[in-house]
Amino acid sequence: MASHNSDRTGLMGIYDANDTTIMVDGHEMFGFQDGDMFTATYDQDRWATAQDAQGTGTASKNNKTGGTITINLIETSPCNAIMEKVTETGNFPVDIVSSTYHLSAVHCYVQKKPDLQGGATASNRGWQIKAINMDETPLLDNNN
Repeated sequence: MASHNSDRTGLMGIYDANDTTIMVDGHEMFGFQDGDMFTATYDQDRWATAQDAQGTGTASKNNKTGGTITINLIETSPCNAIMEKVTETGNFPVDIVSSTYHLSAVHCYVQKKPDLQGGATASNRGWQIKAINMDETPLLDNNN
């Protein structure tokens, strides 16, 4: 099995969850659920292809960069109050920096408040944020 951490290729990179900072409307989020702190998904495919009956094809680039960012807070996190506030005001920025990526969106709106639950343990509140335009930048570069 080939190692991708060698003198020729260098270190693949190191991920550390403690290096992740999530900012919503200028407030740092904390008190996440166990597992994923956030997920980000684009709404559209980047490319669409079409072929006619004889196999001639074309590709169309989709320039829409809207998406959904979900921030998973444990229900006891004080940051839920911040999320309640931005749900009402709308049009707020989200900025996420991890060990590997920088994701930002300037115009965001909470799509709907997450469900409330009651049980034996504190539950997750998954705040779904619609971002009109998301911009992501990899922070690991193969040309270091």
